[in-house]
Amino acid sequence: FGDAEQIGGNIDEIELVSLPDKREYKVGERISLDGFELLVYRTDSDEPEEVTSGFEASTLGPFNEPGEYEITVTYEGYTFSFTVTVVPAEAAPVEGIKIVKSPAYYYIGAKPNAGDFAINIKRTDGTLEENVTTGFTVYGDTSKVGKANFTVDYNGATDSVQVEIKPIASR
Repeated sequence: FGDAEQIGGNIDEIELVSLPDKREYKVGERISLDGFELLVYRTDSDEPEEVTSGFEASTLGPFNEPGEYEITVTYEGYTFSFTVTVVPAEAAPVEGIKIVKSPAYYYIGAKPNAGDFAINIKRTDGTLEENVTTGFTVYGDTSKVGKANFTVDYNGATDSVQVEIKPIASR
């Protein structure tokens, strides 16, 4: 379950009955101690006391990065530790994208490079991710001199821009 350490009090023994019901969270969520339960055996009583509240936690978040986090819960000088896992939050669906950086030109026959482009991603919850440079595909034809349409596709959302295709200079 976890580790317990005594710091003090009129307690003879504490038994950890259960850890919180939930131990996996998404980025941005606060941790709940619901389900955390102790049996407290006091020196002045024959019956154990069921304790489900009154704890102090080292942190309840929210956590901004995925990972494993150790949570320490203290009750009357006794500490218990357990680990929670924080996973990436699911992003809202994409409403649309806009190309915010593109090359001025490519030479004829050059392979389009996604690294030459950047996009802004607008999501249905109103959030905006700016200057995204990975995770999308670029399509465009560099086989003819002149203006060519290049399309960026990010999870089915697309935007296009014209890029000049130049001849290769002869020497």
